[in-house]
Amino acid sequence: MPHGDLSDYAAFFSSGTGLAMIFAPQLFFSSFGPVEPFFDGSFVAGSEVATALRFTGGTLLFMGMVLYVNRWNTLNGKAGGLGTLIIAVNSALIGWEMDGGFKLRGWHVVSALYLIATAHLMFNANPMWTSATLAAKEKERAAKKAAKNK
Repeated sequence: MPHGDLSDYAAFFSSGTGLAMIFAPQLFFSSFGPVEPFFDGSFVAGSEVATALRFTGGTLLFMGMVLYVNRWNTLNGKAGGLGTLIIAVNSALIGWEMDGGFKLRGWHVVSALYLIATAHLMFNANPMWTSATLAAKEKERAAKKAAKNK
């Protein structure tokens, strides 16, 4: 399976964000440079928000694993792309509704990254292998090996 493409970057982002949600949920109440925090107010350990963040972190870790190990082809890439599109739109709407308009928040960073992942999964998927294409690939490989050995 090929690695190093945009689905891997989305996987690393999902995994890193998931780990942060589980082990350092207070980060989501902090600004990072020009990016406003995900949540206004202050972090309260053991609160319902902290619990929801930790649960969401586990879900993002799962998503990171799926994005990393799955070979996205023209069929399942559309399904994965639909999932990342839902995350992107939902994140953008959360940020928009929090501020009554656009204000650069972590929600918009998440939305942008998953929009890029959506485009990659839906429009730049790996080809589907069939028995005919695999046989042709093996025949081509054998021909190259024979030519090399001459």
